[in-house]
Amino acid sequence: MEVAVHVQHVRFAEPEAIRTTAKRRNFERVMSKLSSYGEYASGEYLEYQKKYAAQIRESDRVIIEMVRDIVKRRGEGRSLSLVDIGCSSGNLLYHLKRQVPGLVLHGGDAFPGIVEACRQNPELEGISFDRMDLLDLDGRPRFDIVIVNAVLFLFAEPDFDRAIVNIASVTKGGGDFITFDLFHPAEQELLIIEKSETHPEGLNLHLRPFSIVRCAL
Repeated sequence: MEVAVHVQHVRFAEPEAIRTTAKRRNFERVMSKLSSYGEYASGEYLEYQKKYAAQIRESDRVIIEMVRDIVKRRGEGRSLSLVDIGCSSGNLLYHLKRQVPGLVLHGGDAFPGIVEACRQNPELEGISFDRMDLLDLDGRPRFDIVIVNAVLFLFAEPDFDRAIVNIASVTKGGGDFITFDLFHPAEQELLIIEKSETHPEGLNLHLRPFSIVRCAL
Protein backbone atom coordinates (compact mmCIF):
# COMPACT_ATOMS: atom_id res chain seq x y z
CA MET A 1 0.00 0.00 0.00
CA GLU A 2 1.27 3.44 -0.81
CA VAL A 3 0.88 6.73 1.03
CA ALA A 4 1.71 10.20 -0.27
CA VAL A 5 2.29 12.82 2.38
CA HIS A 6 2.58 16.59 2.01
CA VAL A 7 5.25 17.69 4.47
CA GLN A 8 5.54 21.28 5.67
CA HIS A 9 7.96 21.24 8.59
CA VAL A 10 8.76 19.16 11.63
CA ARG A 11 10.84 20.26 14.62
CA PHE A 12 12.62 17.77 16.85
CA ALA A 13 14.76 19.27 19.61
CA GLU A 14 17.07 17.55 22.06
CA PRO A 15 20.25 18.70 23.80
CA GLU A 16 23.05 18.15 21.28
CA ALA A 17 25.22 15.84 23.39
CA ILE A 18 22.27 13.65 24.34
CA ARG A 19 21.00 13.58 20.76
CA THR A 20 24.39 12.60 19.30
CA THR A 21 24.96 9.85 21.85
CA ALA A 22 21.42 8.49 21.49
CA LYS A 23 21.65 8.41 17.72
CA ARG A 24 24.97 6.59 17.85
CA ARG A 25 23.61 3.99 20.24
CA ASN A 26 20.41 3.60 18.20
CA PHE A 27 22.44 3.15 15.04
CA GLU A 28 24.71 0.52 16.59
CA ARG A 29 21.75 -1.36 18.06
CA VAL A 30 19.66 -1.34 14.89
CA MET A 31 22.51 -2.15 12.55
CA SER A 32 23.56 -5.01 14.81
CA LYS A 33 20.07 -6.46 14.51
CA LEU A 34 20.04 -5.88 10.76
CA SER A 35 23.55 -7.13 10.00
CA SER A 36 22.28 -10.35 8.45
CA TYR A 37 19.76 -8.31 6.47
CA GLY A 38 22.58 -6.06 5.26
CA GLU A 39 24.54 -9.04 3.97
CA TYR A 40 21.42 -10.28 2.23
CA ALA A 41 20.54 -6.84 0.81
CA SER A 42 24.08 -6.32 -0.51
CA GLY A 43 24.33 -9.73 -2.12
CA GLU A 44 21.49 -12.13 -2.87
CA TYR A 45 18.82 -9.42 -2.92
CA LEU A 46 20.71 -7.31 -5.46
CA GLU A 47 20.81 -10.32 -7.76
CA TYR A 48 17.08 -10.86 -7.23
CA GLN A 49 16.39 -7.21 -8.08
CA LYS A 50 18.02 -7.41 -11.51
CA LYS A 51 14.83 -8.74 -13.11
CA TYR A 52 12.99 -5.56 -12.10
CA ALA A 53 15.41 -3.41 -14.08
CA ALA A 54 14.04 -5.03 -17.23
CA GLN A 55 10.45 -5.48 -16.03
CA ILE A 56 9.26 -2.74 -13.69
CA ARG A 57 7.47 -3.94 -10.58
CA GLU A 58 3.91 -2.74 -9.98
CA SER A 59 4.71 -0.83 -6.78
CA ASP A 60 7.42 1.14 -8.59
CA ARG A 61 4.98 1.87 -11.40
CA VAL A 62 2.57 3.39 -8.87
CA ILE A 63 5.32 5.51 -7.30
CA ILE A 64 6.43 6.77 -10.71
CA GLU A 65 2.89 7.89 -11.49
CA MET A 66 2.76 9.73 -8.17
CA VAL A 67 6.07 11.47 -8.98
CA ARG A 68 4.77 12.38 -12.43
CA ASP A 69 1.67 13.94 -10.83
CA ILE A 70 3.86 15.95 -8.44
CA VAL A 71 5.93 17.27 -11.33
CA LYS A 72 2.77 18.34 -13.15
CA ARG A 73 1.34 19.97 -10.03
CA ARG A 74 4.50 21.87 -9.22
CA GLY A 75 5.13 22.96 -12.79
CA GLU A 76 6.84 20.99 -15.53
CA GLY A 77 10.15 22.47 -16.59
CA ARG A 78 11.26 23.04 -13.00
CA SER A 79 14.31 21.08 -11.92
CA LEU A 80 13.03 19.18 -8.88
CA SER A 81 15.39 17.21 -6.66
CA LEU A 82 14.42 13.67 -5.63
CA VAL A 83 16.08 11.23 -3.26
CA ASP A 84 15.28 7.54 -2.80
CA ILE A 85 16.46 6.54 0.69
CA GLY A 86 16.95 2.80 0.90
CA CYS A 87 17.37 2.68 -2.86
CA SER A 88 18.81 -0.87 -2.98
CA SER A 89 19.80 -1.69 -6.58
CA GLY A 90 18.59 1.70 -7.86
CA ASN A 91 15.85 0.19 -10.01
CA LEU A 92 13.27 2.83 -9.12
CA LEU A 93 15.74 5.63 -9.89
CA TYR A 94 16.63 3.94 -13.18
CA HIS A 95 12.99 3.92 -14.26
CA LEU A 96 12.42 7.48 -13.02
CA LYS A 97 15.42 8.62 -15.07
CA ARG A 98 13.83 7.16 -18.20
CA GLN A 99 10.18 7.99 -17.56
CA VAL A 100 10.27 11.36 -15.75
CA PRO A 101 13.15 13.29 -17.33
CA GLY A 102 14.39 16.51 -15.80
CA LEU A 103 14.56 15.36 -12.19
CA VAL A 104 17.81 15.72 -10.26
CA LEU A 105 18.08 12.18 -8.88
CA HIS A 106 19.88 10.96 -5.78
CA GLY A 107 20.02 7.56 -4.10
CA GLY A 108 20.98 6.61 -0.57
CA ASP A 109 21.36 3.34 1.29
CA ALA A 110 22.65 2.33 4.72
CA PHE A 111 24.87 -0.42 3.35
CA PRO A 112 28.16 0.61 1.64
CA GLY A 113 28.18 -2.42 -0.67
CA ILE A 114 24.88 -1.37 -2.18
CA VAL A 115 26.03 2.23 -2.67
CA GLU A 116 29.21 1.11 -4.41
CA ALA A 117 27.30 -1.31 -6.66
CA CYS A 118 25.00 1.53 -7.77
CA ARG A 119 27.93 3.83 -8.44
CA GLN A 120 29.53 1.18 -10.64
CA ASN A 121 26.36 0.50 -12.64
CA PRO A 122 26.58 2.33 -16.01
CA GLU A 123 22.77 2.25 -16.33
CA LEU A 124 22.63 4.62 -13.33
CA GLU A 125 25.01 7.19 -14.75
CA GLY A 126 23.97 10.73 -13.88
CA ILE A 127 22.45 9.70 -10.53
CA SER A 128 24.43 10.43 -7.35
CA PHE A 129 24.63 7.83 -4.59
CA ASP A 130 25.66 8.20 -0.94
CA ARG A 131 25.48 6.22 2.24
CA MET A 132 22.38 7.39 4.12
CA ASP A 133 21.08 6.12 7.46
CA LEU A 134 17.46 6.96 8.27
CA LEU A 135 18.39 7.26 11.95
CA ASP A 136 21.04 9.90 11.30
CA LEU A 137 20.46 12.37 8.47
CA ASP A 138 22.09 15.37 10.14
CA GLY A 139 23.79 17.71 7.68
CA ARG A 140 22.06 16.25 4.64
CA PRO A 141 20.67 18.56 1.96
CA ARG A 142 16.90 18.93 1.57
CA PHE A 143 14.96 17.58 -1.40
CA ASP A 144 11.72 18.43 -3.18
CA ILE A 145 10.64 14.78 -3.22
CA VAL A 146 11.69 12.11 -0.73
CA ILE A 147 10.93 8.43 -1.34
CA VAL A 148 11.34 5.64 1.21
CA ASN A 149 10.38 2.42 -0.52
CA ALA A 150 9.81 -0.76 1.55
CA VAL A 151 12.18 0.16 4.40
CA LEU A 152 10.21 1.44 7.39
CA PHE A 153 8.78 -1.99 8.24
CA LEU A 154 12.26 -2.91 9.51
CA PHE A 155 12.09 -0.37 12.36
CA ALA A 156 10.49 -0.87 15.77
CA GLU A 157 9.55 2.10 17.96
CA PRO A 158 11.12 4.50 18.80
CA ASP A 159 13.32 4.14 15.74
CA PHE A 160 10.31 4.34 13.43
CA ASP A 161 9.33 7.73 14.89
CA ARG A 162 12.92 8.99 14.68
CA ALA A 163 13.13 7.89 11.04
CA ILE A 164 9.95 9.83 10.22
CA VAL A 165 11.33 12.96 11.90
CA ASN A 166 14.59 12.61 9.99
CA ILE A 167 12.73 12.18 6.71
CA ALA A 168 10.89 15.43 7.40
CA SER A 169 14.22 17.15 8.08
CA VAL A 170 15.47 16.41 4.55
CA THR A 171 12.17 17.33 2.85
CA LYS A 172 11.91 20.90 1.63
CA GLY A 173 9.03 23.02 2.90
CA GLY A 174 6.03 22.27 0.70
CA GLY A 175 7.81 19.15 -0.55
CA ASP A 176 6.43 15.63 -0.91
CA PHE A 177 7.19 12.38 0.91
CA ILE A 178 6.19 9.11 -0.75
CA THR A 179 6.47 5.78 1.03
CA PHE A 180 5.51 2.26 0.04
CA ASP A 181 5.44 -0.03 3.06
CA LEU A 182 3.59 -2.60 5.14
CA PHE A 183 0.78 -0.27 6.25
CA HIS A 184 -2.83 -1.47 6.55
CA PRO A 185 -6.31 -0.15 7.44
CA ALA A 186 -7.00 -2.43 10.44
CA GLU A 187 -6.37 -1.04 13.93
CA GLN A 188 -3.70 -3.63 14.71
CA GLU A 189 0.05 -3.46 15.12
CA LEU A 190 1.44 -6.73 13.87
CA LEU A 191 4.89 -8.27 14.16
CA ILE A 192 5.93 -11.01 11.77
CA ILE A 193 9.21 -12.82 12.44
CA GLU A 194 10.62 -14.23 9.23
CA LYS A 195 12.81 -17.27 9.81
CA SER A 196 14.28 -18.63 6.64
CA GLU A 197 17.51 -19.82 5.09
CA THR A 198 18.34 -16.18 4.43
CA HIS A 199 17.41 -15.03 7.96
CA PRO A 200 17.92 -18.08 10.22
CA GLU A 201 17.94 -15.98 13.41
CA GLY A 202 14.72 -14.22 12.40
CA LEU A 203 13.98 -10.86 10.79
CA ASN A 204 11.32 -8.67 12.43
CA LEU A 205 8.73 -7.20 10.05
CA HIS A 206 6.55 -4.47 11.59
CA LEU A 207 3.08 -3.97 10.08
CA ARG A 208 1.44 -0.71 11.14
CA PRO A 209 -2.10 0.67 10.78
CA PHE A 210 -2.57 3.87 8.79
CA SER A 211 -3.69 5.64 11.98
CA ILE A 212 -0.30 5.22 13.67
CA VAL A 213 1.51 6.32 10.54
CA ARG A 214 -0.63 9.46 10.29
CA CYS A 215 0.04 10.21 13.97
CA ALA A 216 3.81 9.88 13.45
CA LEU A 217 3.61 12.24 10.50
